[in-house]
Amino acid sequence: MLSNEFVSTLLNNMPSLSEKTAKMWVENQEYMRKKLRNAFFLPFEIFKIVDVGTDLMADDFLKKLYAKKVKVSKEAKRIIEISTFKLIERGAKLILVAVTPEELGFKKLYVKQLDILEKAKEFGLNYVSPEATIGACLQLKKDEIQSLIVAMEGFNLINDDKPRVFTILSRPEGLMLTTYFKEWDRPWPSYQRFLFSSKII
Repeated sequence: MLSNEFVSTLLNNMPSLSEKTAKMWVENQEYMRKKLRNAFFLPFEIFKIVDVGTDLMADDFLKKLYAKKVKVSKEAKRIIEISTFKLIERGAKLILVAVTPEELGFKKLYVKQLDILEKAKEFGLNYVSPEATIGACLQLKKDEIQSLIVAMEGFNLINDDKPRVFTILSRPEGLMLTTYFKEWDRPWPSYQRFLFSSKII
């Protein structure tokens, strides 16, 4: 969902926009998402637009997740606690896309994780930071996804022999931010959705 602040900023920078068009953009955000996709030459539909460079720390992010009743596994909590929230650009917004191996062009039923990530790079897609992942969680609704694998750098926790990355799950009781082991040779079904970052705006 596009925030009111973001919509307002766009409209304020479009003085030639008619009142009728402005109203349509505000009331029909799906139309607006498609227009933004075309404007930024994105190969895939916009999934979310999240704030980055917020100056928030780990405790602040955890409080926001708990306030939205997102369940956070102990491993996901640890990744948040040890993450360095780097300022990409203070007050910037990041476009996220959620794509499947099939949408990336794979014809096979199962695709190795390394192949998925390499193909995504060809489309200009990048890893998602912990900050952006949390931003997506805060915007998501329970019925919006079943599972979403986050393409990101792995974090080695104590006693782990493989790096962990985030995954977002939808359960009957609500959303859950948890982790899985990042294994390059692990095959994923062609319908599994992966979260990538696209452009900073």
